[in-house]
Amino acid sequence: MSARFVQQEKKPLGTHPVMHAQHPTVPKSPQSGLPGFEVNQKDAIHAVIAPTDSIKMRMLARQNQDHSKRIVLSNGQIVVDIRQTWNDSEWVNFSKDSSMFDSQGDGTSEVYETWNDTSWVNSYQYISTYDVNENETSYSYQTWSGSAWVNNWQYLYTYDANGRETDYLYQTWNGSAWVNVDQYTYTYDANEYETSYAYETWSDSGWVNSYKYSFTYNANGRWTSYSYQTGNGSTWVNVWQYSYTYDINGYETSYLYQIGNVSAWVNYYEDFFTYDSSGRRTNSLLQRWNDSVWVNYYKYSYTYDSTGYETNYLVQTWNVSVWVNYYQYTYTYDANGRETGDLYQTWGGSAWVNVWQYVYTYDANGNETSYLYQTGSGSLWVNYYLYSYTYDANGNEISGSYQTWNGSAWVNVEQSIYTYDANGHVTGEIDQTGNGSAWVNSGQYFYTYDVSGNETSDLYQTWNDSVWVNNYRDIYTYQILTAVKDPRQLPNQFALSQNYPNPFNPATQISYTIPKASTVTLTIYDLLGREVTTLVNGKNEPGVHFISWNALNVSSGVYFYRIVAGSFVQTKKMMLMK
Repeated sequence: MSARFVQQEKKPLGTHPVMHAQHPTVPKSPQSGLPGFEVNQKDAIHAVIAPTDSIKMRMLARQNQDHSKRIVLSNGQIVVDIRQTWNDSEWVNFSKDSSMFDSQGDGTSEVYETWNDTSWVNSYQYISTYDVNENETSYSYQTWSGSAWVNNWQYLYTYDANGRETDYLYQTWNGSAWVNVDQYTYTYDANEYETSYAYETWSDSGWVNSYKYSFTYNANGRWTSYSYQTGNGSTWVNVWQYSYTYDINGYETSYLYQIGNVSAWVNYYEDFFTYDSSGRRTNSLLQRWNDSVWVNYYKYSYTYDSTGYETNYLVQTWNVSVWVNYYQYTYTYDANGRETGDLYQTWGGSAWVNVWQYVYTYDANGNETSYLYQTGSGSLWVNYYLYSYTYDANGNEISGSYQTWNGSAWVNVEQSIYTYDANGHVTGEIDQTGNGSAWVNSGQYFYTYDVSGNETSDLYQTWNDSVWVNNYRDIYTYQILTAVKDPRQLPNQFALSQNYPNPFNPATQISYTIPKASTVTLTIYDLLGREVTTLVNGKNEPGVHFISWNALNVSSGVYFYRIVAGSFVQTKKMMLMK
């Protein structure tokens, strides 16, 4: 089903993504198989030391997102979403969003209308077309002129016989014709691995090379090289490349980074990796090239407990002839393997100096009940901020609070309280802000559902010091698909689909197919091969799986997502445009 017209549900059931935002810690260890200059972790550390601003930004962005949404559920699709606002005495129409789907569940159009006191008026629309294989062939945007739809821009997609995208063209409308703007072209090898993608811009009468990425693979589908070139007229100029080696178990043993210099590649840095008998990385040695010889630069060491959990991550720098400690992470766990502590220290010349730590607590059911962030002050730990959570008997989060430390006591900042129906659907949420030792109402949501679990309405109210005041509400209606694919029919091969929509902002959906139960990892990397996040990491049952990525706090650019499922490995590209 198309996700072009689908945004994330307002409040995921049973958890609160704001209060449960990912802990802003630095990745514990680099990932094998893709490039990554680990020294860049130092930049992430600076963000950890003062995280409250970023947390607040995530909360505000989340609240803004909450004001508009559409969802698709297995037994219903939203066709019309009517937004109404409160004018002190009655509900007034504000906007209407109508999404149309074909018999296969693919979105074909989305029309947005506004209310002009007496009737609905067209504002803009999106239109998608598909080929017989359900590959999207076009995606266009039009605005309403008052009497007719006017073209604005469009994307055109082409595919090869195997359904792989080969071209992606962006055009704008000049009033009478479509004008080329830019395009991406993709090539693949006989194993369907992507071997290159090139970006070109249009210049009056022809395409001009801009940049190009090229990939090579070994027999197991792992990258052996990954290079970047820029256009210079009709030729490509080398900028940089990575080269990879692996051991007989498929573990990455080294990668070499080189930069282009006219007609030759010049060494820049290389990284070597070692592993224990269980395949866990134990050392990473980073060296830099000094014109004629490799020189040690950084060394990363990893230790694990008897159950395989990482307990220490040590970084050292090279000082002429000896390794000198730089910083380290220490991790502790409870008997169930849940992380209870995350300690970051820097080397003070003769001893480790505490910088910050996270402390986590859980209830008897394994639900996280708090995580505390503290900063080091000599031999003492100073409280900084605290998240606390409570749950009902079904494991649904019923409250989540955020507090900061003022030097002697905790100060309330924000909290949310949730209620649920018998099916575990969120029926209400009250958001409050701190006022000294008390909580003050801020806003609240109410949700209703039909017998199939589809949300039929949501109501948002604000607090005016003494009573709740209506602010806006959404009313949803659904249609039943006339053709539904048999969910019992299992796939017969592995596949990774192109994310949708693409380009996207800020969320996109990725689907993958596995013909048998497999351990799956689905990881997102930036252009330099650094891991951004892991979306999937665990055993999956056979079938088609969907996962969403919300890149709200990630900068615009090109990203890769890579799946590893048994021996199946595949990488695809996507573009975030903000």
